[in-house]
Amino acid sequence: MFNNTLSPFIINWGLIRIRYYGLVYALGFLSLLLLLEFLRKRRYLDITEDENYSFVMYIMIFSVGFARLFDVFFWQPGYYLHNPLKILAFWEGGMAIHGGIIGAVLGAYLFFRGHKDLKRRGINFWLIADLVTPLTAFFISLGRVANYINNELVGTVTNVPWCVVFQGYAGCRHPAQLYDGLGRFISFIILTYFFFRVYGPQLRKKGIRANRLSGRLFIWMIILTSLSRIITDVWKDDPRFFGFTLGQYYSLIFLAVSFFLLWLLKRNSALGRKGHEPS
Repeated sequence: MFNNTLSPFIINWGLIRIRYYGLVYALGFLSLLLLLEFLRKRRYLDITEDENYSFVMYIMIFSVGFARLFDVFFWQPGYYLHNPLKILAFWEGGMAIHGGIIGAVLGAYLFFRGHKDLKRRGINFWLIADLVTPLTAFFISLGRVANYINNELVGTVTNVPWCVVFQGYAGCRHPAQLYDGLGRFISFIILTYFFFRVYGPQLRKKGIRANRLSGRLFIWMIILTSLSRIITDVWKDDPRFFGFTLGQYYSLIFLAVSFFLLWLLKRNSALGRKGHEPS
């Protein structure tokens, strides 16, 4: 048995309060910008500095905004109805990954819609999504560690030797956040391996351009993340509806959409190859 007595604050100096949860988000967006700038400076990507900064700004605003809105409307509407000012306190937690993914995709779509010339340089939504997939997978796994430190999203009461007593909760419980974090970290390792299998040859040639495989890595991240959530929510202390948590239902929807997108990319790739066959 373990006692979670960790403080959610990495810095707590009066008015200056920085939570681990907020730090994970800040480091994630900073790492995203540094990765894209590295690829630009090494001439792996034909993209400008302004475009990189603009892209990260789109992702940051839309992913954080939609992650919060998803939590407000689909997870805790009653709480926020009585505490409307808490809607803005996103650094305290309460960010839904499903909403964050939707927001990031929407932000990226709007960015590329406003930068159509990138396509002529071999850069599109699916390529960038793939390039940031390993980094994204790592930070969403780290986010579950922040949930653990925050004493939120706890598991059900149990007597397993590794159970944890969380502040504000009765009984010793499954560290369900760490279960999901481990599942996502395994996804990160798998996705990193296949990232270098798919894009390694282009990296060695000092030039990355969108191809028929672009997008598959990102979609598989959604699939693996959803599977991790579906499995680990078995031990999560959430209300059940017909035997499943809301998180499992949302993840099942994401699974269905992901497999549809994989089929769509495969079909479009096959049509593209057919169109280039000599007559």
